Amino acid sequence: MVQEADESTTGPASFIAIDPDGNPIQLYLSAGELEDDQFPYFHQLVAFFEQGNYTGLTLTSEIYAGERHGSEGVALTYLHGLRMLYPQAER
Repeated sequence: MVQEADESTTGPASFIAIDPDGNPIQLYLSAGELEDDQFPYFHQLVAFFEQGNYTGLTLTSEIYAGERHGSEGVALTYLHGLRMLYPQAER
């Protein structure tokens, strides 16, 4: 991964991560429903990537019902993120 300057943007958003080989980038973001104090920041981050229209970037976001930022939420994030990256082959 390398950083590329975006001359139409300023601040930290002026640099985006790109794969020098042109491979697609899959980003998975999640939050627990019971972390509602963090929702504004979570939604800002999701909107940042969605509105950026980054070539080759696929964003998936999810809010887990009844979860906090504890070990259960972390486990769900790992499991769902891996499932997104490595979907099961059709049988």
